[in-house]
Amino acid sequence: MLLRKHVLHNFWVAEEYRAIFCRIPKSASSVFQQLFLKFSGDPDYDADPWHKPGIVSLSEYSLDQAQKLLEDPDWVRAIVLRDPFERLISAYLHKIDADPPYRIKVKGEVEGHYPRDLGSFLDLITNSDGICQGNPHWNPQVEFFPSIDVFNHVIDFRQLRSQGQMFVKKIGAWEEHGASGWGPDRAGEFLATNGMRHATNAKDRLWEFRQYESRVRDIYREDYALLSQLGLQSRRPIDQNGKPAQTSPASSSSFRSAIGAMLSRIKGRF
Repeated sequence: MLLRKHVLHNFWVAEEYRAIFCRIPKSASSVFQQLFLKFSGDPDYDADPWHKPGIVSLSEYSLDQAQKLLEDPDWVRAIVLRDPFERLISAYLHKIDADPPYRIKVKGEVEGHYPRDLGSFLDLITNSDGICQGNPHWNPQVEFFPSIDVFNHVIDFRQLRSQGQMFVKKIGAWEEHGASGWGPDRAGEFLATNGMRHATNAKDRLWEFRQYESRVRDIYREDYALLSQLGLQSRRPIDQNGKPAQTSPASSSSFRSAIGAMLSRIKGRF
């Protein structure tokens, strides 16, 4: 497995607990950043975490040391994976269909005419090859790690509370860092509620953007192939009435094709 420093920057390390977490924006990365800040002793761990120092990144280790940590069976290595359509809608609502300070300018915008509709946004950031104007908030999830095999605790975003809490318990940090200290009065459990100010409730608004879902599924086909490979993909596309559509399972040949494309792309990057 070949490692690159820019990829290792996505991995947060808590040596005291032999824990590593791979952050993917719009996949609960902010609250896990708060958790790792709490591990580090930051008294303001639950403030907005962006750009705060204090978390050790795997990129600070030598490549040999990093590889050993990614292979050590005594370490817990976690990641949160999210339905790509829901994740993109969350990014769009948070970073595009929003006002400052959250809004991101996208190259190609006409001054004063923001891509307020999702179709215009997709036109700006994609071409026939896929994503052409990347940003961590909407880059495919497969681009954040060298191989899914490095993880021994994969968290399904749909089961964020139970599986995220299980991660904290597995590394032995629950009593000190998970059982309390969260929520408005710091009296709640980790992940008991979503207290982030930038929460978009994207899941409840997917039906508004259903006409773009097939396009999004094609753009993020490698992410969908990964979720299928892991048995995490179950949400069906949304029909014109805003309800899960009745779809037939993908053929084995198309599934193998998507998996092959994903592996080829990963090998090319690393």
